Amino acid sequence: MNVMCFDLSSTCIGITFAQLRKQKPIFVRTLAVIPQLPTGKTLGYTTQEPKEIHSNGNVFKGFLKPGENRISKAEATRRLSEFKVFKHRELLKDIGKQCGRFLYKVNPSIVALERNKAFNGVLTTKLLAEIAGGIYFYAGSKNADLHDEDEATIRAKIRKDMAHVNVAEDGVVALNTKWEIYKRLQWYFETNYPGLVDFSKMTMDESDSLAVFYHLLTTHLS
Repeated sequence: MNVMCFDLSSTCIGITFAQLRKQKPIFVRTLAVIPQLPTGKTLGYTTQEPKEIHSNGNVFKGFLKPGENRISKAEATRRLSEFKVFKHRELLKDIGKQCGRFLYKVNPSIVALERNKAFNGVLTTKLLAEIAGGIYFYAGSKNADLHDEDEATIRAKIRKDMAHVNVAEDGVVALNTKWEIYKRLQWYFETNYPGLVDFSKMTMDESDSLAVFYHLLTTHLS
């Protein structure tokens, strides 16, 4: 039985791949998917990001095309709006392409993800909701079991199950939540499944996806 677990982010998506036999993991790998951010140059502008433009005594941000020295503030605003929509769409396409490639290659019978929550930016929240929607669509089209859980519930279970684990590093107690969860997960897998999970180069996004897998494994598959 193949399983894929996701921790969604607009900058780095953590994925855990696992194969289970008789409800026990026999193969676990983590991966960080880094989306390729489109830039102004993708649309034919001279810079990757908006530059400061001086025009008729006004100073504002905007994109210039080759050969242009200045543009009106109205045109700058139009180009910024166009780029904002383009950037969101292309970022979503790239994430969908990368995650979709793994989904169709692994063909998991179970998919799990950390439930989307509100962020400071409306666009980030919207983007993650759209990414999650793509995963829901895949699960439905493939008739795969789908599980989602909020971050607080996942972390609370890990802390409860491994309350005895020393999360100190060189005698200093871990204050970073992601690092603390990472240390507990490291203890669990190295104790119960030695050699199964490589923690040596694991990113915190990968660790978060592994937390989703741990929750799935010990709650729904135990």
